[in-house]
Amino acid sequence: VYERLVRYPNGKRVSFDVFGNPGSDFKSVFIFPYDTRTKTVTLLREYIPGTNAVMWGFPAGGFDPKKHKSLEDAARSELSEEAFLTGGSYFPMLDPGGVSQDKYSKNIFHMFLVLNPVEDENPLPRDEEEYIHIVKGVTLERLQEILAAGGMNLPSGFCGYRGLDVLSNPTPELASMLYER
Repeated sequence: VYERLVRYPNGKRVSFDVFGNPGSDFKSVFIFPYDTRTKTVTLLREYIPGTNAVMWGFPAGGFDPKKHKSLEDAARSELSEEAFLTGGSYFPMLDPGGVSQDKYSKNIFHMFLVLNPVEDENPLPRDEEEYIHIVKGVTLERLQEILAAGGMNLPSGFCGYRGLDVLSNPTPELASMLYER
C-alpha cells in the first residue's frame, strides 16, 4: 500500500491509500483462449482467496520483468501454466495502455484473445498455492450465462465480456482468421 498525496486545482490537499504489485511492474495479463473450429473457450475453475470460493475465470497472472520479455510473453507463460495450452495467434483486446484495476490501484490489466492454442505437452509448473481445474469446450452461450450470474471475479468477467465483443466485432485481420475454413 502506498500513500498518494494530491493537490487539487482548487488548492485542497488530500491523501489516498493506493495499492499495487511492484513485483509485476504493476501489470497483469488475462487470456481469452478461443478455438475457432469448435467456437468454444477454455475456462478455469480456480480457488479465489479473497472470496474464499472456487470461481470461474480465465488464465491470468502477473508480468515479471525478470522472466518475461513482453506482455505477450507473460500471457504465453500463464496460458501454459494455468490452462496447459500453448501456441495460437495472439491479439491484444485493449489499447496498449491497458485498463486500471480500480480507482485505488496502480495495477494495469492487459488482455489477449488467443486463437487456436493447442495442448502443451510440457506445461510450465503452476505456483504452489494455485488450485485450478481446466474446463475446455465452454460454449459462448454458456460463458454468457456464467458472466450474467456473476460467476467470475471482475477482472476475469471484463476479459470475458471484452472477448465476446472482439469476437462479435472483429478487425478485418481477425475476421479472416475466425472465418477461414
